[in-house]
Amino acid sequence: MIRLLEFHRSPNCAKIRIALNYKGIPFEMEEVSAADRSPMLRAVNWPLVPVILDGEVTMRDSEAILHYLESNYRESPSLTPKDQDEIRRGEALTRDVQHSLRPIMRKIYGEVMKTPEQRDPRALAGIVDQIAGAIEPLEEALAGKDFLLGERISMYDILLACALMPARPRPDYAAQSPMWAFFGKHLAIPESLPNVIAWVDRVLAYDAEPAAAR
Repeated sequence: MIRLLEFHRSPNCAKIRIALNYKGIPFEMEEVSAADRSPMLRAVNWPLVPVILDGEVTMRDSEAILHYLESNYRESPSLTPKDQDEIRRGEALTRDVQHSLRPIMRKIYGEVMKTPEQRDPRALAGIVDQIAGAIEPLEEALAGKDFLLGERISMYDILLACALMPARPRPDYAAQSPMWAFFGKHLAIPESLPNVIAWVDRVLAYDAEPAAAR
């Protein structure tokens, strides 16, 4: 069974849980501590999560893990579109939105990592409008569709929806974590983007604990 080393509230770890759940691959989770990186260092000589251990195979980096699951669990539902034109559309949309969104998210994470006294209120002025501008192409792409490329979830949905988790914070995360409480206070996907809101919720609905952990 796959073992996932994770910080449970990490969007990068959520990507892997969503993929494993969608594909129906049994797994177990091991919550690790930010203060003790030794489990990841022992597994892959790398201090960050997610990390998976699959028999003799160890993998790090969320996108590399997604590709590993696609390549090695072919009997399970695929996250890769069969049509090459759809793959090109998914790649282009993901690249363009990530290019616009990443500088905004870096600014957000830069502020949240400071102490409350060090934070600059001006740094996040207009941040919700900036997020809206970055993800506007998703609203159009999702018109009349459940997912970015049609009726079936793909890797592109996972990558982009999880990147937007801080702008759609779960109430339980906000209650558990000062970082996520900060996100809940300062970030949001605007109500003017209803397709995006419904789609993020639809993708994140696959983020559940494996049966063995319930």
